[in-house]
Amino acid sequence: MINKFIFIVSIFILIISCQPQKIKPDVEAIDDDKIPTHESWNTNIKFYKGNHLQAILKTSHLTDYEEEEFKLLDKVNVKFYNKKNQLESILTSNYGKSDDKNKLLFAWGNVVVQNFEEKKLNTEELIWNEETEKVYTDKFIRIYDGPDIIEGFGFESDKKLENYKIFKITYLAQRETKN
Repeated sequence: MINKFIFIVSIFILIISCQPQKIKPDVEAIDDDKIPTHESWNTNIKFYKGNHLQAILKTSHLTDYEEEEFKLLDKVNVKFYNKKNQLESILTSNYGKSDDKNKLLFAWGNVVVQNFEEKKLNTEELIWNEETEKVYTDKFIRIYDGPDIIEGFGFESDKKLENYKIFKITYLAQRETKN
């Protein structure tokens, strides 16, 4: 009889131990200050200085953190305009952040700035200052200026890539031109 009782208890324990356990997942408390105020998809933002259009930013996804005064951006495309509302250059990147308080736009991930005079900049990070209308970085850059290829670290320019400085040039070459 005792053997039968032990057998039944053993079967019962075996059945209970084979049941899937309900595990409560670890969930961190969400801080209300970190929740975005707004989100939007396929968004356009226009930047003005006085009456003149400086830039039009297009992004596939915008997350706005109003209290912290910044926006996070995915798939960034910025068209820069001159005072005559003529398109001067285009900046593209995988990601961006618009710092509304300091009037800065940070771009990172496959950043390319291209003008319409055979100048093209490639880097991984770039900042556009809305007030000074300059772009700059302290990261590695590669610029194609007509037939010239220049690489280095640290860069500053107007948004048209017309007047630029490279702070530490590491490579300079010329591409072959097709005749």
